[in-house]
Amino acid sequence: MGAQLGADVTRRLDPDELAAVEEERAFVVRSLDDLDRERAAGDLDPADHASLRDDYQRRLDLLDRSIAEGRAAFADARVSWSWTRRLVVTGLVVATAAGAGLGVAQASGTRQAGQEVTGDVRQTSAGKLSEAAQLADEGRYSEALEVYDEIIDADPDNAAALADRGLLMVTLAEGAGVGDGTTLAETGRASLERALELDPGNARYLFYRGLVRRLGGDLDGARAAYLEALAQDPSPDLRSQIESYLEALDTTTTTLG
Repeated sequence: MGAQLGADVTRRLDPDELAAVEEERAFVVRSLDDLDRERAAGDLDPADHASLRDDYQRRLDLLDRSIAEGRAAFADARVSWSWTRRLVVTGLVVATAAGAGLGVAQASGTRQAGQEVTGDVRQTSAGKLSEAAQLADEGRYSEALEVYDEIIDADPDNAAALADRGLLMVTLAEGAGVGDGTTLAETGRASLERALELDPGNARYLFYRGLVRRLGGDLDGARAAYLEALAQDPSPDLRSQIESYLEALDTTTTTLG
């Protein structure tokens, strides 16, 4: 069975399969944590723990390799976009990088869930958020996603990483021409919505929601999200960014009308 599993996860993946493998990876990571807790509690024999952990670790290594290869192929794919789509996608990626930068101060200074997380962990997360933003800004999207995953693996309720990863995944899905209805896009949306569950009044995450809706063609939904973000009294820089997207949206709506 192990050989078959290895063959399944190391072949080239399409975007839907890649997202499914990422979900499976999260399950395996949780299973490893559960094994360690059971061993620490004395509920699992040391030999059984070692055997099961080896099996899970081998599976995790295969999944990691498959994800890395799939993301590299996905990020390096040269697709033929219309100039309009290029502008929209480029704008969203820039917004992701800018947003992650704005989120560094927030990540290091505030936290809505899991307040027990130490300052050292928050500072480490802030540094990684900045690293991911830089990678995205350089077009190294697969590497940026890997950094976001590292943050979330260590801190599943890190709203800033969840939001930035979510927008980047949806943006890349659209850029690759797979768009709405795919597992990749839906996983990105779920990541963003989880961030909003953790911090529902966050203007930046609400702005991201508007960007995602705009990308999906929901102009009314995008406008509502932009206005909701503005109502949260964002910083001057973020307010300016939201207003520029709102103005562009209104121009698009007028032209279509």
